[in-house]
Amino acid sequence: MINKTAGHIILKGGTSEELRKAIPELELTEEFFCNLGYKASTAKRYLRRLRKNDEQKDKEIAQEELAKQAREPEQPKQPKPVDILGEMFIKSEEADSKNLLADTCALGNKETLELIEKAKQVTFIYSIIEEMDKKNMKTKPKLFSNIGKYCSKILQEPEKYMLSTFSGLRDEKYPDNVLLQYLLILPKQIRPTLLTADKKLAVKAATWNLPYILFDVSIAKKVDSSAEEYRIKLGFGIYEVKNKDGSTYIENRGTYKFDVIHSDGSHTSYKKGHGQIANVKLGDKVCVYQKQKNITVSRVLKLQLTV
Repeated sequence: MINKTAGHIILKGGTSEELRKAIPELELTEEFFCNLGYKASTAKRYLRRLRKNDEQKDKEIAQEELAKQAREPEQPKQPKPVDILGEMFIKSEEADSKNLLADTCALGNKETLELIEKAKQVTFIYSIIEEMDKKNMKTKPKLFSNIGKYCSKILQEPEKYMLSTFSGLRDEKYPDNVLLQYLLILPKQIRPTLLTADKKLAVKAATWNLPYILFDVSIAKKVDSSAEEYRIKLGFGIYEVKNKDGSTYIENRGTYKFDVIHSDGSHTSYKKGHGQIANVKLGDKVCVYQKQKNITVSRVLKLQLTV
């Protein structure tokens, strides 16, 4: 005799959880459904339908949760500039991009200059000012040009660009060591974060447990800073792509479906597959639907939008 309960629940859109309440010994196998009295073809059809019901329910729950978050949004927090640029930077745990101690080489790259521009306070010690005198326009024209530009900024914005007469202890003249000495003599509570593109200096700072942000030039070259856009990997084959004009979009290189949950609670669905493109703006979120053992699990990815 056929147990029709399972069929009724499944055809009405019921999930595995609802079906298990009616049939506690439920097993999601073809054999189990055949034992209930269904033909093999019907058992297969019901199992497929049940998986779709489960996927739809998971999706609805995820969308309801995201819509709830959108109705009661937290005050949006601007991510730190170091996080915006992602993998091109290596930073210590206590790094603070708002309070920086600048190494000379920090003036040589647009990415580090972006951090300097967005910082609340940037300190230049006297040894670094002296080192700037030795930079040659022919060998490093970009750095030389930026040095002149920031010397003007230092004079024009003294409330942001702080100057220190510190030039080393115990007759130390090597600028890298003087920077470390400066950090070591300051109380931890007011200690700025060293900004540099020098890996060896960053390693020395790490040895003394000093805060640092290192711009990794080797990674930056791979990203190709001259390109019209660059990508930030969010996970599951999803990339946040930033254009030089300030616009941002999502590119799916993976095999999962995903939704863009907009700040007003609405959503736009995108199919799985390479090349899916989605426009996004500040306040949006991305929800990826990942299959695990025939159950769809939603994963919310945090965008790093700033505009």
